[in-house]
Amino acid sequence: VFATAQKECVDSFFSQNSFISYDTLNKLGISQPVQFLLSRYPEGLPMITAFAHPSLIEMLDSAVEDAIERGSWIDSLSILPASFGSQDASKILSLCPSVQLALK
Repeated sequence: VFATAQKECVDSFFSQNSFISYDTLNKLGISQPVQFLLSRYPEGLPMITAFAHPSLIEMLDSAVEDAIERGSWIDSLSILPASFGSQDASKILSLCPSVQLALK
């Protein structure tokens, strides 16, 4: 029963927010969060402090593309979930097609 409740809690949070922090999983008693999440969501992206759905890349990429077109800047941490740190932001930015294209 507990394992089912764990999975339902994780599924609910992840589907609503497109990410889940490893701290949350540790609080739920899941000791190997990355392996657990990859087994449930193989398309997901393991970050430093959280696990993200690819839709977060799409959301950030559209903001990056907009900033590149205007020749301006964005604060990626203000766009990403609050639990994402600078290392997470750097990693997810490197996966954005607009950033990869601009670097070429």
